[in-house]
Amino acid sequence: MKRRFSLITATLTFATCVLFLWMFFAASTLEHTADLGGISAPPGQDARSLAYEFAARWRHGMAGNSPLYMPGFFATAIAFWFWCAGRSLPRMLVEGAILISVAS
Repeated sequence: MKRRFSLITATLTFATCVLFLWMFFAASTLEHTADLGGISAPPGQDARSLAYEFAARWRHGMAGNSPLYMPGFFATAIAFWFWCAGRSLPRMLVEGAILISVAS
């Protein structure tokens, strides 16, 4: 039972990390696209500054009341809480680094 619980928590933690990191990295892609001139804006407005502002708001869960970002943060925190149960600190550090690296 303990091994099954460990597998389930590791899977959920990985899934929440992928979602959370995807949301974070998507904002960087938006900024990069704006730097390359791939975003247009209405006349009289700077597309780059609008993209950067939207990306900053997106990262902090304030872009159009994003239903994904903030719950993604809390889901990741809760999943990590259960994932950490019964693990020693060195094991958490090693496995956590691998988990986040693969999720990235």
